Amino acid sequence: MAERAQLFHRRFGEVKISPTTIRRIYLKHRIRFKNIKRGKREIDFSEVHYLSLFHRMRALVKQMEESQTRVVYLDETVFTFRTFRSKGWAHRRDRIKVNDSDLKVQTLALIAAISEDGGLIDFAIHPRAINTDVFVAFVRQLSEKLGGGDFALFLDNLSVHKTKDAKLLFEALNITEIFNVPYCPQFNGIESYFSQIKATYKKLFLE
Repeated sequence: MAERAQLFHRRFGEVKISPTTIRRIYLKHRIRFKNIKRGKREIDFSEVHYLSLFHRMRALVKQMEESQTRVVYLDETVFTFRTFRSKGWAHRRDRIKVNDSDLKVQTLALIAAISEDGGLIDFAIHPRAINTDVFVAFVRQLSEKLGGGDFALFLDNLSVHKTKDAKLLFEALNITEIFNVPYCPQFNGIESYFSQIKATYKKLFLE
């Protein structure tokens, strides 16, 4: 409670109030110290901006389908100490305890690409976040694996996907980039793929 009083005094320095008074106010109004639940932003497609981005994205996908151009879905994900199961089955009188020292988890970044007709095409794992150099190298490798032909790349709006080097690479390899609507991972099929990988990854820790 003393910490809350200090926070209050930092914000309202001209007001003198004791921790006891703050506690009394909190109890009176049934204010509790609770965990913060993080939620993902939901896009309102009634907004013209996001609706136009959706129509543009959908039109490009349809155009690729009509021209029989392969659409490749690419994304990145990170595995850290937090990528760990928070629940497990046990007897009601037993507690599941896992020591942090037993979990030697190295932070790893995964970049992968899939297609609707071919499943997983390629992937790469790196010890740090995916930067422009890693992204460009992976796309080159992906193009070679697809035989150097034209294809479309479905991407989110990560900054490394929109750098000058990335744009020059897309032009050189005849890749049509299709950018997803911001905050709409449900439109990228690879998200389901990553969900299955992370579910298996979490399960391995408790086996």
